[in-house]
Amino acid sequence: MGCLSSLCRKIFLGLLSLAKVAISIAIVCIVTIHLYHVQVKNSKVRIGCLMMGSVKGDSVCEYTYAVCGLSMVLSLVTSLLLCITCNLCGLGDWFEFGIGAVQTAWWVIASIIISKNVRDSNAYEFADGSKLPKEGWRNSVAVLAWINSGIAAVMALIFLFQACKCLKNACSCCCGDDDDDKFNRV
Repeated sequence: MGCLSSLCRKIFLGLLSLAKVAISIAIVCIVTIHLYHVQVKNSKVRIGCLMMGSVKGDSVCEYTYAVCGLSMVLSLVTSLLLCITCNLCGLGDWFEFGIGAVQTAWWVIASIIISKNVRDSNAYEFADGSKLPKEGWRNSVAVLAWINSGIAAVMALIFLFQACKCLKNACSCCCGDDDDDKFNRV
């Protein structure tokens, strides 16, 4: 049963990791294709970023690129480091939990910033009373960012439970807390 549950946990974490990378790529594609350097139809107006909110310019779109890119790079570096160092000599679960907690915080902060700017952009009106186009694409970026926050949190919790389980096993082995010794005494 232990090997099967360990395999299921690893497969589940692998699928969550793939989902997180796929969502990051989707966010980058949506921003690139639909929200960055957009020409407003029937107008000579060119907008740098349709998620600008109260911050005028391209900085919110560029921030979104940075969040997605750094998250993917951090995941790749973590995987390679754990592979090269043989699970960090047994501390891999704690390392993965630490990275998972950092990524959770990273995505929650990014989701708050993106959501605020999306809300401000959706409420923005031009002088003629018209609104910024592509509201649905802006909303989808905010929702996807929150989904990545949730995935990162679930992964961090799984790593924490696994690390605590390993700590419990190490303590019971080293501290002589083994119940099997009671039955072996004569």
